Order: sequence, then structure tokens, then C-alpha cells
Amino acid sequence: MLGDTPKIMVMVQVCSTFLTLYDYYCSDFTQFLELHLLVFQFQFDFMTTTILRFCSTLIIVLSVWSPLSSFAQPCAPGSDVQSPQVLLQQTNIYLNGNGIAVVSPATVIDTIIDNCSNFTYLLSNATVSQQFFNCTNIGVNQLAVQVRDQAGNVTTSYTQINVIDSIIPEVFTRPVTLALNHAGLAFLSVSQVNNGSRDNCGIASMTLSRTHFSCADLGMQQIQLLITDYSGNSATATSNITIIDTTPPQLTARSITIELNEFGVATIQPSDIDNGSYDNCSLSLSVSPSIFSCGQIGTNTVFLTGTDGVNTRFISTSVQIVDNRAPRVVTRNVFAYLNSSGEAFITPAMVDSASTDNCGITNRSLSTNYFNCQTSAGNNTVTLFVRDAAGNLGSGTATVTLLDTFVPFVLPANMPSDVVLGECQAAYFYDLPIPTDNCLGTTVRLISGLPPGSTFPIGVRSNVFEIRDVYGNTDTVRFNVTVVESAPLVPYVPPGRTFCATDAPFDLTSLTGIPGTGRSGYNISGGGMRNPTVFDPAQAPLGNFNLRYDYTDSFGCVTTGYIPMEVLPAPSEPLIERVTATLLKAPSGYSAYQWYRYGGAIPGATSSTYDVVLTGVYEVRVMNGAGCFRMSPPYGFGVGVGVDELNQGALNIYPNPSGGVFQVDYTGRDQESAEIQVFDMSGRRMNVTQMTPGTAVMDLSHLAPGRYLVHLRASDKSSFQSIVINSNR
Repeated sequence: MLGDTPKIMVMVQVCSTFLTLYDYYCSDFTQFLELHLLVFQFQFDFMTTTILRFCSTLIIVLSVWSPLSSFAQPCAPGSDVQSPQVLLQQTNIYLNGNGIAVVSPATVIDTIIDNCSNFTYLLSNATVSQQFFNCTNIGVNQLAVQVRDQAGNVTTSYTQINVIDSIIPEVFTRPVTLALNHAGLAFLSVSQVNNGSRDNCGIASMTLSRTHFSCADLGMQQIQLLITDYSGNSATATSNITIIDTTPPQLTARSITIELNEFGVATIQPSDIDNGSYDNCSLSLSVSPSIFSCGQIGTNTVFLTGTDGVNTRFISTSVQIVDNRAPRVVTRNVFAYLNSSGEAFITPAMVDSASTDNCGITNRSLSTNYFNCQTSAGNNTVTLFVRDAAGNLGSGTATVTLLDTFVPFVLPANMPSDVVLGECQAAYFYDLPIPTDNCLGTTVRLISGLPPGSTFPIGVRSNVFEIRDVYGNTDTVRFNVTVVESAPLVPYVPPGRTFCATDAPFDLTSLTGIPGTGRSGYNISGGGMRNPTVFDPAQAPLGNFNLRYDYTDSFGCVTTGYIPMEVLPAPSEPLIERVTATLLKAPSGYSAYQWYRYGGAIPGATSSTYDVVLTGVYEVRVMNGAGCFRMSPPYGFGVGVGVDELNQGALNIYPNPSGGVFQVDYTGRDQESAEIQVFDMSGRRMNVTQMTPGTAVMDLSHLAPGRYLVHLRASDKSSFQSIVINSNR
């Protein structure tokens, strides 16, 4: 420093307060910073500014020294009689939150000039007449400041201090719930809302933005509490005011009687039973139940409920439900039909055509529901009565037309049956049909056919009867009388048809195609008849002759007639002889020859001799001048003629011997037909049949007992087998 005698000390105001150096010297300094500033003020050339940071508060102290150290020397003791010169300033001070403000000399001293003492000393020895101010000092106050230098010289100066309260009140509110009174109003006071609001110098006034409420304000409303202190400082806060309605409606009700409508329904409104109910705000009324049906006929308890949107109250009363409506009766005309017993019944449902009642029908009845054959036909008037559950009765009339559609009939036991008669029984007596009907007086009339005892013609005749009852219902019944002609289908041999004595037996009735069921009535007799219908030419006389037949039909009628026959002589049996080592010969004198090997015709072998080139079983068939054929017995050339030798494997016949019925097994190509011929030992063909591979039954029971040769002939094979028909039949 250039000098240490202060001439001027300048204090800097921080935070609206003048601070003095000595007031803030303490051990809490955290930082010192010296800043040298070159200033030109008064006669001084420079000054030093010290910036102190104390307790987070910035303090600036500006000190000025003389540049000449010779002027900074203190005065000699006793030489200083000059009082300090003090320059004061008027200032504002502000009350704090507790309503207190503190004033120090540094607050009001602007400048101190003394000839000997330095600024620090002078400031530290300055005093004020009043250091503390409160709310009672708000406004301008006179303050005396006394400064004493080191020589004891004292200067007293005066200034004005303006004490200001700038702190606004602290407003605290609380929510309030207000209930509307019976008139629907509610009132709010400051005390209800204020929740300890305060001010440093006291509250001058408290006002509410709103104090009156009504039903329209139900729910939450926000209001403002305004607080003003004595300095005019004011503040507001919001409070939530909940307006409620706790006054329930006042209800009164009356009892009523109502009638069900045509649909069985009655409804009531709250106004029907309300008897002057009211509420402080608004009133909404409802009634339950409000709809009634037939199930509620009588006294019912109902509840009138009133609500104002918040509060609800109900009271009960009675509602009498009545049904005074009679059923609506709708009828229809009906037909009543007599049944098989001649009676007719109708039901109310048949006459009722959708009758209705508002509460439902419990009973229907008729003035009459029974009719019979003795009741006059035509229209009958009946009355339909309809009653509901409340006892209301309705009625209506309808026309019932009695009809009989029951058709008379004849039971099978009372009806003549169809009959078939022989020609010798054509005069027929029968009983007339006996009809059955639901009413008496039925008639029977023959409308087609012949009356009982008539002789019916050959053929079918229908007898038709009309059955008619007293109501005109008719039916027809019939039965047939069939007269069968006694003359049979006569067995007939076509002209030019002759029989050779070697032909196989056959059934004469088959010549006319008579059905098998009609052959049992024939009995044919004469030469060559083996039984009543089978003719055997071998046993018949040669030449022309007649066979007699007697035909008895199923009715016992007999017809007799004759059948002309002609049997031609057969060639004598040719016997094969071996005349040379390979030459076979048949007797001469026949009209034609044909040689066979194993049953197969040998092409070109048509003379009386045959030169054998292969071993086997040979036969020869010869024909005489009458055109009749005969087969020779088999001749084995190089083989024996026995059962085993003749069987070539394609034919198997069993049982053998047999009484005449054999099982035939034929093995051949699929579905290839083969011819099976049966010859007696004289070479006559006795039977011919066709069969396909498989098993068949061969009935030879009509042949005489003895040995026969069975020859199977197919396209690629020929087989023989000898069979024996024994006499044990």
C-alpha cells in the first residue's frame, strides 16, 4: 500500500442493506480477493477494493488512501479539536418475516471526514439513536447518528428512516363441505375456510370470493380467500368447497284402484299415487312396480321412490288391480261327422275360433256336444260359453252341420268269396253280402252278374253289388265266379310225325305244351305206355294205332279221347366184326352207315367197313329204309370195353350202380357246353341232354333196369362210361 491513513471509506450496499466492515469480521471468511482499481476521486489517485465472501454473502469494502505517506500521519495528542464531518443518507428499511428491521450506523452514514482519525475507527465508534424497528414503526422515523473521533470530538447528525412492510400475507385454506338447508341454500364464512393464515405485521382483512350457494352449485366449487395486511399487501389462495344435499325428499302417497286393459296390462305413473311430495332442491319420482298383469289381480304393494339426485327415500302404498272385461267369444260353424257307431261328438275347441281374453281363458263349454243317427240331419245351433280367471263370462253361437261320411262295407265273413267251378258244377247258389254301417237302413242291390242259383257260363263272371246307407253313402263289392271248361288240352302228334322203335321214351303231354301242373289229370293207355303219360316206342306195336286218354280235371270232371300213333320198325342191331388185322365190318343190307371212335363221328367213314388206323372204342350207326337208326354195341380195338377203359377222365358219374338218378361231374373248358347221350346195349339212344362244366343231376329212372353206355361229346374230347340201373327202386 502507498499509505495506511484512510481519508474516505465507502461502503457498498448488498442485499438492500448497508454493511460495515466491523460487523462482518469473523472466522467464517472463506476467501479474500484484492482488486486494485485506479480511480480519480477528490485529490486521490487510486484506491483499493477488498471483496470478502462471508457465509455466502458478498461484501465489498472500498478504502482510499492518500498517495503521499507524509499526509497520513496521525495528529499529536491534544491537537485535534475538530469534530468529524458526517454526511447521512435517507434510506428505506424493510421489515423481515418476523416484523423486525435492524439499523446500523453503516446503514445511514454516507461519508465521514475527519482530520486525524481513520474511517475504520470513526465508523466503529458511530452510534444510532434506534437500532431495532418493528411493525409499529412503519413509515418515516427520525434517526440521530453520533460519530466520535479519536480525540473525543463528537458529531450528531439526523436523518429519516422509512420503515416498509413489503412481505405479503401467508394464506392457508382448507376444503369445506357445506350441506344445503331445507330451503336449498348454504352459507360460507371466512372462519370455515381460513386455516391459520398469517402476516408479519398482522392481517387487516379477510374476504371470500363467494359465500352463498344453492342447489345449482351441488358438487365441488372453487372460491378465493383474499387476505390484506395493514400495509396493503395482499395474497389469495384457493379452497375447494363441496356443496352437498343431505336433506331427503318428503314423500306422501295414496292408494288407488286400476283396471286391466284389453291386453291384460295396467300401468301407473308416479303422479297416480303421489299425494304432495316435495324436496328442497329438485324431486324426481318413480314407482315400482309400475306395470301389472293378470297375475297381480288383487291388492299389490307398490313403492313411491323420490330422489333429488343425491338423497333417496321411498314409501309404500297399495294398488288394487281388477279385471272387469268379459272374454271376447269368436265362433265358427263346424261339421260333425257320425263315427262307425253312429255317433258324433264336438269339442269347444272345434267351435272356438280364436276367442280371446285379456287375462286368459280358463274354461270353455258347449250347450250340447253329442249327436247321433236319430238327430235330424242338417243344421243344429249350439252355444259356446267362455269364462276367464276373474269369473267374467262370454258366449256366442255356432251352427253344427251333422254329416255321415262313413261308407258302408261288408266284412269278409259276410261276403261271398271268389269261387272256381268245373263245367259240371256251373249251377251255383250263394248268399247275398251282409253290409255293416254306422246307422240302420242299409240296402244291397245286385248291379252286375247273376243272382243266386243261376248257371254261370264258362269263364269269369263278376257279381257286383251296391251298398247304400240312409245318408246316400255308397260302396260296391264284388266276387268272381269262374267256370273252367272240362275239355283238356288233348295230347297231339303233328301230322307226318312218326316214331322209330329205337326212339327214346317221352311224355306225350309235352307235345302240346301243357303246363306241368296240368299233367296230373291225364291217364293215357294203350301199346307202348310205360306209365299214364310216358310213351316208349320200343314197347309199342309197329304200324298205326290209337292211344286212349282219360282226363280228370281238378273239379272231378272227366273227358275221354284218342291219340293216333305210328311206330316204324328199327334196323336190326348191327354187330361189328374184325375181318382182318385192321379191318372192321358191319352187316350189309342197311341204307346208310356212320362209324364212330370214342363217340365221335369219323369223317368219311360211311361204308359198311372201316380200316382202323388207331386203337380205341368203335361204333357204327346204321339206318334202314324207314329212316330209323340203330347204334352198334361198342367194339374195342386194342382196348377193353369196360367202365374204367371207357372213362377218359372228363366224365365222372356216381353212384354207379344206381336206382336211376345219377350225379354227373363234367370237367371241361369254362362254360363249354357238352352233349351227353345215353345208349342201351343195343345202340338205341335213350336220352340226350346238354350241360356245362360242373355237376348236374341226370334222372334216368324212367329207363328199364340194365346196363347203359353214357357218351359225352365236346369240341375237343369224347368220353364213355358204362352205368348200371339196378332193380332196387
